[in-house]
Amino acid sequence: MSLFVHRSSISTCPCCRLKEGVKMSELIFVRRGEEVMYYHLDDGVTRIGRGPQNDIAFPEHEQNISRYHALLQERQGLYWLRDLTGQGLTLNDKIVHESLLRDGDEFELGKWRVIFRVRERGVGQTLITRGDSTLPMAQATPQDAEQCATLQYTLQEQKFEFILGENPVNIGKSEQNDIQIDDPHASGFHCRIFFRKGRYYIRDLDSLNGTWVNGLKQVEGELPDKAEIYVGRFPLQFSLERDEVESPAPTTSTTEYPGFSGIVSQDPGMERLFKMLQRIADNDEAPVLITGESGTGKELIARAIHLAGGRAKKPFVALNCGAISKDLIESTLFGHEKGAFTGAIEGRKGAFEEAADGTIFLDELGDLPLEQQVSLLRVLELGTFRRIGGNQELQSRARVLTATHRSLPQRIQDGLFREDLFYRVNVLQVHIPPLRQRTADIPLLMDYFLQKFAGPRQLEFTQAAIEKAQQYNWPGNVRELKNVIQRAIVLVEGQSIYPQDLHFQGNMDHSTPPPQALSTPHTPRGTASLEETERQAILDALEQCQGVVSEAARLLGIGRSSMYNKMKRLNIQHRKLKQ
Repeated sequence: MSLFVHRSSISTCPCCRLKEGVKMSELIFVRRGEEVMYYHLDDGVTRIGRGPQNDIAFPEHEQNISRYHALLQERQGLYWLRDLTGQGLTLNDKIVHESLLRDGDEFELGKWRVIFRVRERGVGQTLITRGDSTLPMAQATPQDAEQCATLQYTLQEQKFEFILGENPVNIGKSEQNDIQIDDPHASGFHCRIFFRKGRYYIRDLDSLNGTWVNGLKQVEGELPDKAEIYVGRFPLQFSLERDEVESPAPTTSTTEYPGFSGIVSQDPGMERLFKMLQRIADNDEAPVLITGESGTGKELIARAIHLAGGRAKKPFVALNCGAISKDLIESTLFGHEKGAFTGAIEGRKGAFEEAADGTIFLDELGDLPLEQQVSLLRVLELGTFRRIGGNQELQSRARVLTATHRSLPQRIQDGLFREDLFYRVNVLQVHIPPLRQRTADIPLLMDYFLQKFAGPRQLEFTQAAIEKAQQYNWPGNVRELKNVIQRAIVLVEGQSIYPQDLHFQGNMDHSTPPPQALSTPHTPRGTASLEETERQAILDALEQCQGVVSEAARLLGIGRSSMYNKMKRLNIQHRKLKQ
């Protein structure tokens, strides 16, 4: 991918750039985790787009970039980013139309990531030990931060500690990162740690070998305390440290919920299931088939088996067989060599290769096409596979866990599933009962999700709300309960959640319609009132998230694409909400 630059301020060599002095601002263009180009910013205006009049001109085939897409303007030594499309730019996960740029800020241009850098800042990593001596640590945390976090790692037999604050931190091989590591398996820009709403998160930057947290491959997720991070094969330890002066310890201890490895339940049947899971985890060789309705938590069960067994520190790779295009399933499972098919510009590992000697979880196995079932059966029986276009036999040592909400015996009768594969994956079977069969768990789960999503707000359910939830049949199981609670937290104005604050998607929602629906003239009670409630929920979520659609969708418990579809159907113009 080439860019056309109409100024002499372009460089592709980091060494040459550093010779120009330590005080300079630049843009780093990143694609697939690797830095492709550096652009030195000078005084005045820098225009970006596909048009040839731009200072940074993209090729015509970059159709997701407008002819005049954005500009950067220097004002009194500071740089401002302005959108020229009218749609806004994604800057640090927020949609902006104009914003001041700070060192380390990241914005999107089509499929490119662009990082703004000011090369006039102290070194972020702090040497804490050298031999027997201990050196003082640099204070990099904001003065008013309620908690700080640290990353500890070793470079060239010296231990370093990086103090995390509110600014994002990039990690990778490139010297442009806040933490530069020396590992051949790491990408130039490998991952990013950032602070949002009082918590630290990690995001993989489309790296070649992935980012792993506590043995699990991460695309993006919250970092737990004492997390072990692998960037390529380079280890870092993440730790949270509370400031006891600013944030005294709470007087009451954190609520502990009964269950198993993060699965919350006090149902006697589930307790028997948990005991069986531990026995299954102890024998970490036999394949396991997990069955149950959608939303019961089959992937949680799979992760629990992985974490409770001897492979807990090894990779856990999850794959939804029903969400992958038929033409891509084999490549996704087994990988491909460069040139194996049109578009295969480089070799890629498949899920089995990434899982190595850890665990691979194949969800919705019943949706796997018959052609790919043969290849999967071969791996399970022989323990070997080949990449597409490759000749080398690769060894699979991963434990295979599978799950489905379908009846595989019925699929066999319908000619849609191989009987021999069924017997191969069904060595050990775990069935998860639906939520309607364990109503005693409903109040416990309601409180669990309330504590998880309410943040600092002190909310509680009324007894009538709990009884209403217990009377509902929950066709979407725990996933639906989670979404209902998240929605109630977003919409409720007081400290108590009443029955009318719980809105179900099924046919048993007999709660009183909200005031907006009752006061709407010429609207029959039913679908119109639900539509108005849905519209108001989306508007409230967008307002709370300052117009950021992805965060509002996360609050409501739906996907971003579903959020956009709902907004289009309900004629919600979210850009008007932003200031």
